[in-house]
Amino acid sequence: MKKTYLLILFSVPFLTSCGPAFLKKMLKDNPEIIIESIKSNPEQYMEALADAQRQYMVNKRQKQKEQEQANREAEYQNPKKPDTPDSRVYFGDKKAPITIVEYSDFQCGYCARVVSTVKKVLKKYPKQVRVLYKHKPLFPGSSRASEYYEAIGMQSNEKAYKFHDKLFEKKGQIRSGGDKFLDNLAEELDVDMAQLKKDLSKAKSIVSADAQEAEKFGFSGTPGFLVGGVTVPGAVPYSHFEEIINRHLSKDKGGDMAKKVPEKKADDKEGEKK
Repeated sequence: MKKTYLLILFSVPFLTSCGPAFLKKMLKDNPEIIIESIKSNPEQYMEALADAQRQYMVNKRQKQKEQEQANREAEYQNPKKPDTPDSRVYFGDKKAPITIVEYSDFQCGYCARVVSTVKKVLKKYPKQVRVLYKHKPLFPGSSRASEYYEAIGMQSNEKAYKFHDKLFEKKGQIRSGGDKFLDNLAEELDVDMAQLKKDLSKAKSIVSADAQEAEKFGFSGTPGFLVGGVTVPGAVPYSHFEEIINRHLSKDKGGDMAKKVPEKKADDKEGEKK
């Protein structure tokens, strides 16, 4: 072992001149060289390994960020198109130009965390943004809660919104409380319970379609958002929504992000017709 190790040490110029292919074969055929080196310098190797791991994570996060940005740019040009019928429950101005579709679960902790963020968005953009709350039930009991929400929404948009907030406030009781718990919440809002029960079958179809749509757009967990057709995965900070909304608004106004339209000449009647 020592003899081989000394031979390597005193043959560096020779090994270097032979190139990386020779070195690779040398180390492969003589792995004890590496083992001996590690045993002799354990601290240096551990520090080098830690540095390499940190750099690997930095590079990985950077690549992910670049890929996400590239995907987002592509979606600005070709936004996803979720189903947004007028019959659904919308938070905010129903005629707002930008629709945020949220795929969520009433028992999801991250979904509960982002409720305040969505409210902040609606407060900042009262006439520009509307939110369509859709469903991707993941936990036992969540599908039933979603069906109640949609059935209530068929009676009143406002009551559905209040029911949404109450469910997140008491999400720990959804699974254990069952229909009785949901009935009590609905009754507190003075919902027509007979009509609600009739509408639950229609609501079930809506919830199922929402879940399938979420899968189609690549959302495996909750929450997930489409902001004007642009993907926002997870319970991201308010700034993420603000950036995308402002980009959409800038485009609508013909800002820097939009394609500039050349000014028309006063005598360009043909252009005026177009």
